[in-house]
Amino acid sequence: MGTRRRVVVSWFRKAKSTFQPSHTPSKQLPPQVPEILVFVDVPDIDNILCCLSVIKAHPNHRVNIVLTPRPVDFTVKPYPGPDDAPGQPGPVGRALYNIIPRLPNGKPDTTTMVRRRMQAYTTPPDWVKEIEDEEVLPYFATPDRVFEANDSNGLKKDTCHYMKASAWRIFDMLCEAGVISSDTLIRFFWDLESMEKVAPGLRHAAHVADFTYGYTTKIHPPKNETPKQKKKRESKQENAKAMLTRFQEILLEEDPEKRREMLRGYCDIFSQAMATKYNRKSILSPFDDLIAEQTTSSASFQPGDWQAVIGGPFTEALKWIEKGGRLSKVTGMAFYTKGKHNTLPNQFNVGADIWSAWHFLQKVKEKNIPFLIMPTEIAKAPEWKIKKEDLDTIFAGHEDIRTVVEEFTNQSKTLQSITLFDWITSIIARDHNILPSKPVLPYLAEEVVIESEEIVDGKSVKKKHVEVHEVPLPKDWNASTYPPKFILRVRPVDPEEGGSVRMCWDDPGEEHEIVQFLATVHVQYHYDICSSPKQPCLCPVCRLGDDLLPAQPIVGLDDQFCCKFVSEKCFERDEGAMVP
Repeated sequence: MGTRRRVVVSWFRKAKSTFQPSHTPSKQLPPQVPEILVFVDVPDIDNILCCLSVIKAHPNHRVNIVLTPRPVDFTVKPYPGPDDAPGQPGPVGRALYNIIPRLPNGKPDTTTMVRRRMQAYTTPPDWVKEIEDEEVLPYFATPDRVFEANDSNGLKKDTCHYMKASAWRIFDMLCEAGVISSDTLIRFFWDLESMEKVAPGLRHAAHVADFTYGYTTKIHPPKNETPKQKKKRESKQENAKAMLTRFQEILLEEDPEKRREMLRGYCDIFSQAMATKYNRKSILSPFDDLIAEQTTSSASFQPGDWQAVIGGPFTEALKWIEKGGRLSKVTGMAFYTKGKHNTLPNQFNVGADIWSAWHFLQKVKEKNIPFLIMPTEIAKAPEWKIKKEDLDTIFAGHEDIRTVVEEFTNQSKTLQSITLFDWITSIIARDHNILPSKPVLPYLAEEVVIESEEIVDGKSVKKKHVEVHEVPLPKDWNASTYPPKFILRVRPVDPEEGGSVRMCWDDPGEEHEIVQFLATVHVQYHYDICSSPKQPCLCPVCRLGDDLLPAQPIVGLDDQFCCKFVSEKCFERDEGAMVP
Protein backbone atom coordinates (compact mmCIF):
# COMPACT_ATOMS: atom_id res chain seq x y z
CA MET A 1 0.00 0.00 0.00
CA GLY A 2 3.00 2.29 0.47
CA THR A 3 4.01 2.11 -3.17
CA ARG A 4 3.29 5.30 -5.02
CA ARG A 5 1.70 4.80 -8.37
CA ARG A 6 0.43 7.25 -10.96
CA VAL A 7 -2.26 6.07 -13.32
CA VAL A 8 -3.16 8.09 -16.37
CA VAL A 9 -5.91 6.53 -18.45
CA SER A 10 -8.58 7.95 -20.72
CA TRP A 11 -11.56 5.79 -19.95
CA PHE A 12 -13.41 6.72 -23.10
CA ARG A 13 -10.44 5.59 -25.18
CA LYS A 14 -10.56 2.23 -23.44
CA ALA A 15 -14.23 1.82 -24.23
CA LYS A 16 -15.69 0.71 -27.53
CA SER A 17 -19.45 0.69 -27.77
CA THR A 18 -22.49 0.37 -25.62
CA PHE A 19 -24.13 -1.57 -28.41
CA GLN A 20 -22.63 -4.93 -27.47
CA PRO A 21 -25.06 -7.86 -27.81
CA SER A 22 -26.66 -8.86 -24.53
CA HIS A 23 -26.75 -12.60 -23.81
CA THR A 24 -28.37 -12.61 -20.39
CA PRO A 25 -32.14 -12.10 -20.84
CA SER A 26 -34.39 -14.97 -21.80
CA LYS A 27 -37.65 -14.69 -23.70
CA GLN A 28 -39.28 -16.92 -21.08
CA LEU A 29 -39.58 -14.69 -18.04
CA PRO A 30 -41.10 -15.69 -14.69
CA PRO A 31 -44.83 -14.90 -14.22
CA GLN A 32 -44.17 -11.99 -11.85
CA VAL A 33 -41.27 -10.38 -13.66
CA PRO A 34 -40.02 -7.12 -12.09
CA GLU A 35 -40.90 -4.00 -14.06
CA ILE A 36 -38.92 -0.86 -14.92
CA LEU A 37 -40.28 2.43 -16.32
CA VAL A 38 -38.30 4.69 -18.65
CA PHE A 39 -39.85 8.05 -19.55
CA VAL A 40 -38.09 9.76 -22.48
CA ASP A 41 -38.88 12.28 -25.16
CA VAL A 42 -38.27 11.26 -28.75
CA PRO A 43 -35.48 10.68 -29.49
CA ASP A 44 -31.98 12.15 -29.43
CA ILE A 45 -29.28 9.53 -29.28
CA ASP A 46 -28.91 9.93 -25.50
CA ASN A 47 -32.54 8.80 -25.08
CA ILE A 48 -31.76 5.59 -26.93
CA LEU A 49 -28.59 5.01 -24.93
CA CYS A 50 -30.56 5.66 -21.74
CA CYS A 51 -33.03 2.92 -22.69
CA LEU A 52 -30.21 0.55 -23.56
CA SER A 53 -28.37 1.23 -20.32
CA VAL A 54 -31.49 0.51 -18.26
CA ILE A 55 -32.11 -2.71 -20.19
CA LYS A 56 -28.55 -3.93 -19.70
CA ALA A 57 -28.59 -3.01 -16.01
CA HIS A 58 -31.79 -5.02 -15.43
CA PRO A 59 -31.53 -8.12 -17.66
CA ASN A 60 -34.37 -9.99 -15.92
CA HIS A 61 -36.79 -7.08 -15.84
CA ARG A 62 -39.41 -5.99 -18.32
CA VAL A 63 -38.60 -2.48 -19.49
CA ASN A 64 -41.57 -0.26 -20.30
CA ILE A 65 -40.46 2.69 -22.44
CA VAL A 66 -42.92 5.59 -22.36
CA LEU A 67 -42.43 8.20 -25.08
CA THR A 68 -43.57 11.79 -24.60
CA PRO A 69 -44.83 13.35 -27.86
CA ARG A 70 -42.73 16.24 -29.11
CA PRO A 71 -44.74 18.96 -30.91
CA VAL A 72 -43.84 18.59 -34.59
CA ASP A 73 -44.72 21.08 -37.32
CA PHE A 74 -43.84 19.69 -40.73
CA THR A 75 -44.76 22.99 -42.39
CA VAL A 76 -41.68 24.64 -40.85
CA LYS A 77 -38.34 24.38 -42.62
CA PRO A 78 -35.21 23.86 -40.51
CA TYR A 79 -32.87 26.83 -40.17
CA PRO A 80 -30.38 27.05 -43.04
CA GLY A 81 -27.10 25.44 -42.04
CA PRO A 82 -23.64 27.00 -41.70
CA ASP A 83 -21.71 28.08 -44.76
CA ASP A 84 -19.32 25.61 -46.34
CA ALA A 85 -16.34 27.81 -45.53
CA PRO A 86 -14.65 26.70 -42.27
CA GLY A 87 -15.48 28.90 -39.31
CA GLN A 88 -18.46 30.60 -40.96
CA PRO A 89 -21.63 30.59 -38.82
CA GLY A 90 -24.15 30.76 -41.65
CA PRO A 91 -26.89 33.32 -42.33
CA VAL A 92 -28.86 32.76 -39.09
CA GLY A 93 -25.77 33.08 -36.91
CA ARG A 94 -24.64 36.24 -38.68
CA ALA A 95 -28.08 37.85 -38.52
CA LEU A 96 -28.38 37.21 -34.77
CA TYR A 97 -24.83 38.32 -34.06
CA ASN A 98 -25.48 41.65 -35.77
CA ILE A 99 -28.16 42.46 -33.17
CA ILE A 100 -26.44 40.85 -30.19
CA PRO A 101 -26.97 42.67 -26.87
CA ARG A 102 -24.08 43.64 -24.60
CA LEU A 103 -23.40 42.52 -21.06
CA PRO A 104 -22.68 45.10 -18.31
CA ASN A 105 -18.95 44.52 -18.92
CA GLY A 106 -19.41 45.42 -22.58
CA LYS A 107 -18.85 41.92 -23.94
CA PRO A 108 -21.31 40.33 -26.41
CA ASP A 109 -24.10 38.39 -24.72
CA THR A 110 -23.67 35.14 -26.64
CA THR A 111 -26.01 33.24 -24.32
CA THR A 112 -28.88 35.52 -25.30
CA MET A 113 -27.95 35.13 -28.96
CA VAL A 114 -28.16 31.34 -28.73
CA ARG A 115 -31.38 31.56 -26.72
CA ARG A 116 -32.99 33.68 -29.43
CA ARG A 117 -32.24 30.94 -31.91
CA MET A 118 -33.57 28.15 -29.69
CA GLN A 119 -36.36 29.38 -27.38
CA ALA A 120 -39.92 28.84 -28.66
CA TYR A 121 -42.44 31.69 -28.70
CA THR A 122 -46.01 32.16 -29.93
CA THR A 123 -45.67 35.94 -30.38
CA PRO A 124 -42.53 37.30 -32.06
CA PRO A 125 -40.51 39.35 -29.53
CA ASP A 126 -39.48 42.93 -30.24
CA TRP A 127 -35.87 42.05 -31.13
CA VAL A 128 -37.11 40.24 -34.26
CA LYS A 129 -37.77 43.65 -35.85
CA GLU A 130 -34.04 44.39 -35.68
CA ILE A 131 -33.10 41.51 -38.03
CA GLU A 132 -31.91 42.99 -41.32
CA ASP A 133 -31.37 39.84 -43.41
CA GLU A 134 -34.56 39.43 -45.45
CA GLU A 135 -33.93 35.71 -45.99
CA VAL A 136 -33.50 35.04 -42.27
CA LEU A 137 -36.31 37.31 -41.02
CA PRO A 138 -39.22 34.95 -41.95
CA TYR A 139 -37.79 32.21 -39.72
CA PHE A 140 -38.14 34.47 -36.67
CA ALA A 141 -41.16 36.53 -37.72
CA THR A 142 -43.18 33.30 -37.89
CA PRO A 143 -44.26 32.22 -34.38
CA ASP A 144 -44.10 28.62 -33.18
CA ARG A 145 -47.42 26.82 -33.32
CA VAL A 146 -48.58 24.63 -30.45
CA PHE A 147 -50.90 21.65 -29.97
CA GLU A 148 -54.56 22.67 -30.30
CA ALA A 149 -57.52 20.71 -28.96
CA ASN A 150 -59.19 20.36 -32.37
CA ASP A 151 -55.85 20.03 -34.23
CA SER A 152 -56.86 22.77 -36.65
CA ASN A 153 -53.16 23.45 -37.34
CA GLY A 154 -52.30 19.78 -37.97
CA LEU A 155 -49.55 19.47 -35.35
CA LYS A 156 -51.12 16.47 -33.65
CA LYS A 157 -51.31 14.58 -36.93
CA ASP A 158 -47.71 15.52 -37.79
CA THR A 159 -46.64 14.29 -34.37
CA CYS A 160 -48.44 10.96 -34.76
CA HIS A 161 -46.50 10.19 -37.95
CA TYR A 162 -43.27 11.34 -36.32
CA MET A 163 -43.83 9.41 -33.07
CA LYS A 164 -44.47 6.16 -34.88
CA ALA A 165 -41.29 6.48 -36.94
CA SER A 166 -39.28 7.48 -33.87
CA ALA A 167 -40.49 4.50 -31.83
CA TRP A 168 -39.53 2.17 -34.65
CA ARG A 169 -36.11 3.81 -34.84
CA ILE A 170 -35.46 3.22 -31.14
CA PHE A 171 -36.70 -0.36 -31.40
CA ASP A 172 -34.55 -1.05 -34.45
CA MET A 173 -31.40 0.31 -32.83
CA LEU A 174 -32.00 -1.70 -29.65
CA CYS A 175 -32.52 -4.85 -31.68
CA GLU A 176 -29.38 -4.17 -33.71
CA ALA A 177 -27.62 -3.90 -30.35
CA GLY A 178 -28.56 -7.46 -29.54
CA VAL A 179 -31.52 -6.74 -27.26
CA ILE A 180 -34.14 -9.46 -27.76
CA SER A 181 -37.10 -8.12 -29.71
CA SER A 182 -39.81 -9.65 -27.55
CA ASP A 183 -42.89 -7.98 -26.09
CA THR A 184 -42.08 -9.72 -22.82
CA LEU A 185 -38.85 -7.74 -22.50
CA ILE A 186 -39.36 -4.33 -24.08
CA ARG A 187 -42.62 -2.49 -24.63
CA PHE A 188 -43.34 0.99 -25.99
CA PHE A 189 -46.17 3.23 -24.84
CA TRP A 190 -47.39 6.74 -25.46
CA ASP A 191 -50.34 8.86 -24.38
CA LEU A 192 -52.43 10.92 -26.79
CA GLU A 193 -53.65 12.99 -23.83
CA SER A 194 -50.11 14.30 -23.35
CA MET A 195 -50.66 16.50 -26.39
CA GLU A 196 -52.98 18.58 -24.19
CA LYS A 197 -50.07 19.49 -21.89
CA VAL A 198 -46.75 19.47 -23.74
CA ALA A 199 -45.32 22.74 -25.11
CA PRO A 200 -42.57 23.15 -27.71
CA GLY A 201 -39.26 22.77 -25.90
CA LEU A 202 -37.40 24.44 -28.77
CA ARG A 203 -38.31 26.44 -31.85
CA HIS A 204 -39.62 24.17 -34.59
CA ALA A 205 -36.97 25.47 -36.98
CA ALA A 206 -34.22 24.69 -34.45
CA HIS A 207 -35.14 21.03 -34.03
CA VAL A 208 -32.92 18.62 -35.89
CA ALA A 209 -34.86 16.34 -38.21
CA ASP A 210 -33.90 13.33 -36.13
CA PHE A 211 -35.95 10.96 -38.27
CA THR A 212 -33.14 11.32 -40.83
CA TYR A 213 -30.40 10.08 -38.45
CA GLY A 214 -28.51 7.29 -40.15
CA TYR A 215 -29.73 8.32 -43.60
CA THR A 216 -26.25 9.23 -44.68
CA THR A 217 -23.82 8.01 -47.28
CA LYS A 218 -21.05 8.02 -44.68
CA ILE A 219 -20.96 4.65 -42.95
CA HIS A 220 -17.54 3.75 -41.58
CA PRO A 221 -16.39 0.25 -42.61
CA PRO A 222 -15.34 -1.93 -39.66
CA LYS A 223 -11.84 -3.35 -39.43
CA ASN A 224 -11.38 -6.81 -41.00
CA GLU A 225 -14.68 -6.45 -42.81
CA THR A 226 -15.97 -9.74 -44.26
CA PRO A 227 -17.51 -9.93 -47.75
CA LYS A 228 -20.93 -10.47 -46.16
CA GLN A 229 -20.50 -7.43 -43.93
CA LYS A 230 -19.34 -5.36 -46.88
CA LYS A 231 -22.38 -6.34 -48.93
CA LYS A 232 -24.70 -5.43 -46.05
CA ARG A 233 -22.94 -2.10 -45.49
CA GLU A 234 -23.03 -1.17 -49.16
CA SER A 235 -26.73 -2.02 -49.30
CA LYS A 236 -27.35 0.23 -46.30
CA GLN A 237 -25.36 3.00 -47.94
CA GLU A 238 -27.38 2.81 -51.13
CA ASN A 239 -30.65 2.88 -49.21
CA ALA A 240 -29.38 5.72 -47.04
CA LYS A 241 -28.33 7.72 -50.07
CA ALA A 242 -31.77 7.33 -51.62
CA MET A 243 -33.55 8.31 -48.39
CA LEU A 244 -31.33 11.32 -47.79
CA THR A 245 -31.73 12.49 -51.38
CA ARG A 246 -35.49 12.18 -51.04
CA PHE A 247 -35.51 14.18 -47.80
CA GLN A 248 -33.49 16.98 -49.40
CA GLU A 249 -35.87 17.03 -52.36
CA ILE A 250 -38.84 17.38 -50.01
CA LEU A 251 -37.28 20.41 -48.32
CA LEU A 252 -37.11 22.14 -51.71
CA GLU A 253 -40.91 22.16 -51.91
CA GLU A 254 -42.01 25.74 -51.20
CA ASP A 255 -45.67 25.01 -50.48
CA PRO A 256 -45.80 24.29 -46.71
CA GLU A 257 -48.85 22.02 -46.88
CA LYS A 258 -47.45 19.98 -49.77
CA ARG A 259 -44.14 19.68 -47.92
CA ARG A 260 -46.03 18.55 -44.81
CA GLU A 261 -47.81 15.72 -46.64
CA MET A 262 -44.55 14.62 -48.22
CA LEU A 263 -42.79 14.48 -44.83
CA ARG A 264 -45.66 12.51 -43.31
CA GLY A 265 -45.29 10.01 -46.12
CA TYR A 266 -41.54 10.01 -45.64
CA CYS A 267 -41.97 8.93 -42.00
CA ASP A 268 -44.52 6.30 -43.00
CA ILE A 269 -42.11 4.71 -45.48
CA PHE A 270 -39.65 4.10 -42.65
CA SER A 271 -42.35 2.80 -40.30
CA GLN A 272 -43.67 0.39 -42.92
CA ALA A 273 -40.16 -0.88 -43.65
CA MET A 274 -39.56 -1.56 -39.95
CA ALA A 275 -42.93 -3.30 -39.55
CA THR A 276 -42.00 -5.60 -42.42
CA LYS A 277 -38.49 -6.18 -41.07
CA TYR A 278 -39.75 -7.29 -37.65
CA ASN A 279 -43.07 -8.80 -38.78
CA ARG A 280 -45.05 -6.59 -36.42
CA LYS A 281 -48.16 -4.57 -37.14
CA SER A 282 -47.56 -1.87 -34.55
CA ILE A 283 -44.97 -0.58 -32.11
CA LEU A 284 -46.75 1.89 -29.79
CA SER A 285 -49.41 0.90 -27.26
CA PRO A 286 -51.70 3.22 -25.23
CA PHE A 287 -50.18 4.29 -21.92
CA ASP A 288 -53.56 3.74 -20.27
CA ASP A 289 -53.18 0.01 -21.00
CA LEU A 290 -50.00 -0.11 -18.92
CA ILE A 291 -51.64 1.81 -16.09
CA ALA A 292 -54.65 -0.54 -16.08
CA GLU A 293 -52.41 -3.60 -16.22
CA GLN A 294 -50.37 -2.46 -13.23
CA THR A 295 -53.17 -1.13 -11.05
CA THR A 296 -55.29 -4.29 -11.48
CA SER A 297 -52.39 -6.70 -11.01
CA SER A 298 -52.55 -8.97 -7.98
CA ALA A 299 -48.76 -9.37 -7.91
CA SER A 300 -47.13 -8.25 -4.69
CA PHE A 301 -45.04 -5.09 -4.77
CA GLN A 302 -41.44 -6.18 -4.27
CA PRO A 303 -38.66 -3.85 -3.07
CA GLY A 304 -36.94 -2.34 -6.09
CA ASP A 305 -39.84 -3.11 -8.41
CA TRP A 306 -41.27 -0.33 -10.58
CA GLN A 307 -38.23 1.90 -10.53
CA ALA A 308 -38.40 4.83 -12.95
CA VAL A 309 -35.82 6.74 -14.97
CA ILE A 310 -37.01 10.06 -16.40
CA GLY A 311 -35.12 11.47 -19.37
CA GLY A 312 -37.95 13.58 -20.74
CA PRO A 313 -40.89 15.73 -19.59
CA PHE A 314 -42.78 14.69 -16.46
CA THR A 315 -46.16 14.46 -18.21
CA GLU A 316 -46.67 10.70 -18.20
CA ALA A 317 -44.80 10.16 -14.93
CA LEU A 318 -47.27 12.47 -13.19
CA LYS A 319 -50.25 10.65 -14.71
CA TRP A 320 -48.76 7.33 -13.61
CA ILE A 321 -48.51 8.36 -9.97
CA GLU A 322 -51.90 10.14 -10.00
CA LYS A 323 -53.58 6.98 -11.30
CA GLY A 324 -52.14 4.89 -8.49
CA GLY A 325 -49.12 3.55 -10.34
CA ARG A 326 -46.42 2.02 -8.18
CA LEU A 327 -42.96 3.55 -7.85
CA SER A 328 -40.13 2.38 -5.61
CA LYS A 329 -37.63 5.08 -6.59
CA VAL A 330 -37.17 7.67 -9.33
CA THR A 331 -34.13 9.20 -11.04
CA GLY A 332 -34.59 12.13 -13.41
CA MET A 333 -32.61 14.53 -15.58
CA ALA A 334 -34.02 17.95 -14.73
CA PHE A 335 -33.38 21.45 -13.40
CA TYR A 336 -30.23 23.51 -12.89
CA THR A 337 -28.18 24.08 -9.77
CA LYS A 338 -27.73 27.78 -10.58
CA GLY A 339 -28.70 28.22 -14.22
CA LYS A 340 -26.22 31.04 -14.78
CA HIS A 341 -24.58 29.44 -17.80
CA ASN A 342 -27.55 27.62 -19.30
CA THR A 343 -29.09 28.72 -22.57
CA LEU A 344 -32.79 28.26 -21.82
CA PRO A 345 -34.51 29.70 -18.73
CA ASN A 346 -36.03 26.28 -17.97
CA GLN A 347 -34.19 23.02 -18.33
CA PHE A 348 -35.64 21.29 -21.41
CA ASN A 349 -37.47 18.44 -19.62
CA VAL A 350 -39.00 20.96 -17.22
CA GLY A 351 -39.91 23.62 -19.77
CA ALA A 352 -41.78 21.20 -22.04
CA ASP A 353 -44.38 20.67 -19.30
CA ILE A 354 -43.62 22.88 -16.30
CA TRP A 355 -47.01 22.18 -14.71
CA SER A 356 -46.45 18.42 -14.58
CA ALA A 357 -42.90 18.87 -13.30
CA TRP A 358 -44.13 20.97 -10.36
CA HIS A 359 -46.91 18.56 -9.42
CA PHE A 360 -44.74 15.46 -9.82
CA LEU A 361 -42.33 16.82 -7.23
CA GLN A 362 -45.23 17.45 -4.88
CA LYS A 363 -46.60 13.93 -5.38
CA VAL A 364 -43.36 12.01 -4.78
CA LYS A 365 -42.71 14.05 -1.65
CA GLU A 366 -46.25 13.43 -0.43
CA LYS A 367 -45.88 9.67 -1.00
CA ASN A 368 -42.29 9.62 0.34
CA ILE A 369 -40.92 8.11 -2.88
CA PRO A 370 -37.13 8.61 -3.23
CA PHE A 371 -36.50 10.95 -6.16
CA LEU A 372 -32.95 11.89 -7.15
CA ILE A 373 -32.55 14.73 -9.66
CA MET A 374 -29.54 14.94 -11.99
CA PRO A 375 -29.04 18.63 -12.91
CA THR A 376 -27.63 19.86 -16.19
CA GLU A 377 -24.46 21.40 -14.78
CA ILE A 378 -23.10 18.14 -13.40
CA ALA A 379 -23.85 16.28 -16.63
CA LYS A 380 -21.89 18.93 -18.55
CA ALA A 381 -18.67 18.34 -16.59
CA PRO A 382 -15.75 17.47 -18.92
CA GLU A 383 -15.47 13.92 -17.55
CA TRP A 384 -18.79 13.01 -19.14
CA LYS A 385 -18.21 14.44 -22.61
CA ILE A 386 -17.29 12.57 -25.77
CA LYS A 387 -15.13 14.54 -28.17
CA LYS A 388 -15.51 14.14 -31.90
CA GLU A 389 -11.99 12.76 -32.19
CA ASP A 390 -12.94 9.97 -29.76
CA LEU A 391 -15.73 8.59 -31.95
CA ASP A 392 -13.49 6.20 -33.89
CA THR A 393 -12.23 4.58 -30.71
CA ILE A 394 -15.45 4.50 -28.73
CA PHE A 395 -17.68 3.10 -31.46
CA ALA A 396 -15.17 0.85 -33.23
CA GLY A 397 -17.08 -2.13 -34.58
CA HIS A 398 -20.45 -0.40 -34.25
CA GLU A 399 -20.36 1.97 -37.20
CA ASP A 400 -24.13 2.37 -37.53
CA ILE A 401 -24.38 3.71 -34.00
CA ARG A 402 -21.32 5.88 -34.47
CA THR A 403 -23.03 7.37 -37.54
CA VAL A 404 -26.09 8.28 -35.48
CA VAL A 405 -23.98 9.92 -32.77
CA GLU A 406 -21.97 11.81 -35.37
CA GLU A 407 -25.07 12.99 -37.20
CA PHE A 408 -26.54 14.27 -33.94
CA THR A 409 -23.40 16.33 -33.36
CA ASN A 410 -23.13 17.62 -36.91
CA GLN A 411 -26.80 18.52 -37.34
CA SER A 412 -27.51 20.04 -33.94
CA LYS A 413 -24.52 22.45 -34.17
CA THR A 414 -24.97 23.20 -30.48
CA LEU A 415 -22.10 21.34 -28.86
CA GLN A 416 -18.44 20.97 -29.70
CA SER A 417 -18.56 17.69 -27.81
CA ILE A 418 -21.33 15.26 -27.06
CA THR A 419 -23.02 15.28 -23.66
CA LEU A 420 -25.34 12.29 -23.34
CA PHE A 421 -27.54 13.69 -20.57
CA ASP A 422 -30.09 10.89 -20.29
CA TRP A 423 -27.46 8.16 -20.54
CA ILE A 424 -25.68 9.70 -17.55
CA THR A 425 -28.97 9.78 -15.67
CA SER A 426 -29.48 6.05 -16.26
CA ILE A 427 -26.06 5.39 -14.71
CA ILE A 428 -26.77 7.52 -11.65
CA ALA A 429 -30.05 5.59 -11.29
CA ARG A 430 -28.13 2.44 -10.42
CA ASP A 431 -26.91 3.87 -7.12
CA HIS A 432 -28.33 7.06 -5.60
CA ASN A 433 -25.27 7.35 -3.37
CA ILE A 434 -22.73 7.77 -6.17
CA LEU A 435 -22.71 11.56 -5.95
CA PRO A 436 -23.37 13.93 -3.04
CA SER A 437 -26.89 15.33 -3.02
CA LYS A 438 -28.97 17.89 -1.18
CA PRO A 439 -32.68 17.93 -0.26
CA VAL A 440 -34.48 20.46 -2.45
CA LEU A 441 -37.84 22.14 -2.89
CA PRO A 442 -39.23 23.74 -6.07
CA TYR A 443 -40.17 27.37 -6.53
CA LEU A 444 -41.47 29.49 -9.40
CA ALA A 445 -39.59 32.50 -10.72
CA GLU A 446 -39.52 34.90 -13.64
CA GLU A 447 -36.83 36.77 -15.51
CA VAL A 448 -36.66 40.52 -14.94
CA VAL A 449 -34.72 42.76 -17.32
CA ILE A 450 -32.68 45.39 -15.46
CA GLU A 451 -31.72 48.42 -17.57
CA SER A 452 -28.92 50.83 -16.80
CA GLU A 453 -27.10 53.69 -18.49
CA GLU A 454 -23.42 54.52 -18.21
CA ILE A 455 -21.08 57.11 -19.70
CA VAL A 456 -18.28 55.42 -21.63
CA ASP A 457 -15.68 57.60 -23.38
CA GLY A 458 -18.03 60.53 -23.06
CA LYS A 459 -20.93 58.68 -24.65
CA SER A 460 -24.10 57.38 -23.05
CA VAL A 461 -24.28 53.58 -23.27
CA LYS A 462 -27.46 51.68 -22.40
CA LYS A 463 -26.97 48.24 -20.89
CA LYS A 464 -29.29 45.45 -19.83
CA HIS A 465 -28.97 42.35 -17.72
CA VAL A 466 -31.43 39.72 -16.57
CA GLU A 467 -32.16 38.71 -12.99
CA VAL A 468 -34.31 35.82 -11.76
CA HIS A 469 -36.90 36.79 -9.13
CA GLU A 470 -39.12 34.36 -7.21
CA VAL A 471 -42.89 34.71 -7.73
CA PRO A 472 -45.89 33.21 -5.91
CA LEU A 473 -47.75 30.22 -7.29
CA PRO A 474 -50.44 31.61 -9.64
CA LYS A 475 -54.10 31.00 -8.88
CA ASP A 476 -55.99 28.59 -11.14
CA TRP A 477 -52.73 27.37 -12.67
CA ASN A 478 -53.34 24.69 -15.30
CA ALA A 479 -51.31 22.70 -17.78
CA SER A 480 -50.76 24.49 -21.09
CA THR A 481 -49.36 23.72 -24.52
CA TYR A 482 -47.91 27.24 -24.72
CA PRO A 483 -44.26 27.94 -23.83
CA PRO A 484 -44.12 28.65 -20.07
CA LYS A 485 -44.09 32.20 -18.74
CA PHE A 486 -42.49 31.09 -15.51
CA ILE A 487 -39.23 29.43 -14.54
CA LEU A 488 -39.27 26.35 -12.32
CA ARG A 489 -36.19 26.01 -10.14
CA VAL A 490 -35.23 24.13 -6.98
CA ARG A 491 -33.20 25.26 -3.97
CA PRO A 492 -31.50 23.37 -1.14
CA VAL A 493 -33.47 23.07 2.10
CA ASP A 494 -33.22 21.27 5.43
CA PRO A 495 -33.70 17.48 5.21
CA GLU A 496 -36.99 17.64 7.11
CA GLU A 497 -38.36 20.15 4.61
CA GLY A 498 -37.11 18.44 1.46
CA GLY A 499 -38.31 14.97 2.38
CA SER A 500 -37.64 12.32 -0.27
CA VAL A 501 -36.66 14.75 -3.06
CA ARG A 502 -32.92 15.31 -3.47
CA MET A 503 -30.65 16.67 -6.20
CA CYS A 504 -27.04 15.90 -7.04
CA TRP A 505 -25.40 19.17 -6.14
CA ASP A 506 -22.03 20.78 -6.45
CA ASP A 507 -21.31 24.41 -7.26
CA PRO A 508 -18.95 24.53 -10.26
CA GLY A 509 -17.34 27.73 -8.98
CA GLU A 510 -15.01 30.11 -10.76
CA GLU A 511 -12.25 27.49 -10.97
CA HIS A 512 -14.55 24.71 -12.17
CA GLU A 513 -14.27 22.78 -8.94
CA ILE A 514 -16.95 20.44 -10.22
CA VAL A 515 -14.29 18.64 -12.27
CA GLN A 516 -12.21 17.94 -9.18
CA PHE A 517 -15.39 17.08 -7.32
CA LEU A 518 -16.37 14.33 -9.76
CA ALA A 519 -12.83 12.99 -9.94
CA THR A 520 -12.56 12.86 -6.14
CA VAL A 521 -15.92 11.09 -5.83
CA HIS A 522 -14.76 8.55 -8.40
CA VAL A 523 -11.53 7.83 -6.55
CA GLN A 524 -13.24 7.61 -3.18
CA TYR A 525 -15.67 5.12 -4.64
CA HIS A 526 -12.74 2.84 -5.51
CA TYR A 527 -11.83 2.60 -1.86
CA ASP A 528 -15.35 2.32 -0.56
CA ILE A 529 -15.91 -1.00 -2.29
CA CYS A 530 -12.43 -2.43 -2.78
CA SER A 531 -12.95 -4.41 0.41
CA SER A 532 -15.54 -6.44 -1.51
CA PRO A 533 -13.80 -7.42 -4.77
CA LYS A 534 -16.80 -9.36 -6.07
CA GLN A 535 -19.08 -6.35 -5.81
CA PRO A 536 -19.18 -4.43 -9.12
CA CYS A 537 -18.13 -0.82 -8.87
CA LEU A 538 -21.01 1.57 -9.51
CA CYS A 539 -19.00 4.75 -9.78
CA PRO A 540 -20.02 6.80 -12.85
CA VAL A 541 -16.88 6.12 -14.85
CA CYS A 542 -16.95 2.38 -14.31
CA ARG A 543 -20.66 2.04 -15.01
CA LEU A 544 -20.33 4.01 -18.23
CA GLY A 545 -17.35 1.87 -19.17
CA ASP A 546 -19.30 -1.32 -18.52
CA ASP A 547 -22.12 -0.06 -20.74
CA LEU A 548 -19.66 0.64 -23.50
CA LEU A 549 -18.00 -2.75 -23.43
CA PRO A 550 -17.64 -5.82 -21.23
CA ALA A 551 -14.93 -4.31 -19.09
CA GLN A 552 -11.28 -5.28 -19.32
CA PRO A 553 -8.74 -4.60 -16.57
CA ILE A 554 -6.26 -1.82 -17.15
CA VAL A 555 -2.68 -3.02 -17.26
CA GLY A 556 -0.76 -1.85 -14.21
CA LEU A 557 -3.57 -1.82 -11.64
CA ASP A 558 -3.27 -4.30 -8.79
CA ASP A 559 -5.99 -6.71 -7.73
CA GLN A 560 -7.36 -4.39 -5.06
CA PHE A 561 -8.97 -2.26 -7.75
CA CYS A 562 -12.39 -3.54 -8.74
CA CYS A 563 -12.74 -0.66 -11.19
CA LYS A 564 -11.98 -1.16 -14.86
CA PHE A 565 -11.56 2.47 -15.79
CA VAL A 566 -10.33 5.64 -14.15
CA SER A 567 -10.68 9.30 -14.98
CA GLU A 568 -8.47 11.18 -17.41
CA LYS A 569 -7.11 13.01 -14.39
CA CYS A 570 -3.80 11.98 -12.84
CA PHE A 571 -3.96 10.45 -9.40
CA GLU A 572 -1.33 9.50 -6.90
CA ARG A 573 -1.91 6.55 -4.64
CA ASP A 574 -0.12 6.80 -1.33
CA GLU A 575 -0.86 5.06 1.97
CA GLY A 576 -4.49 4.35 1.17
CA ALA A 577 -5.34 7.77 -0.23
CA MET A 578 -5.65 9.13 -3.74
CA VAL A 579 -5.32 12.80 -4.43
CA PRO A 580 -5.99 14.50 -7.78
